[in-house]
Amino acid sequence: MKFNFHENWSYTQGISWTDADEKKEGEDEWTRSGMPRLDLSGSLNFVKGPWAVELNAHYYADREISGVTFNNDNDNIFLMNASVAWKEGAHKLILSCTNIFNREFILDSQGYINPERKFILSWQYEF
Repeated sequence: MKFNFHENWSYTQGISWTDADEKKEGEDEWTRSGMPRLDLSGSLNFVKGPWAVELNAHYYADREISGVTFNNDNDNIFLMNASVAWKEGAHKLILSCTNIFNREFILDSQGYINPERKFILSWQYEF
């Protein structure tokens, strides 16, 4: 759902819940997936002229990870990202930061760890 507060400001709220099961190789039984069941996301946006700014956050909850050794196996996860963009004609310059707080989490039972904090400067050209 998107809420427009002002001609330049908006907020987008997302929510998803899943009850996924998975079957391990060589086994007949389905078991609960290690992925979070609840994903709450929010995005605060500001757009004025050639500038666009976005701050977004994800809160992942109701996790059950087995078979992975990590200091926060079953904790809930909070991740935040931000970006600033400038667009003029066919050119767009974007500076973004992912995982602002540089928190490391195991996301699923396969041991996938979210990427560390990083800054990305990119240029896009439309033709």
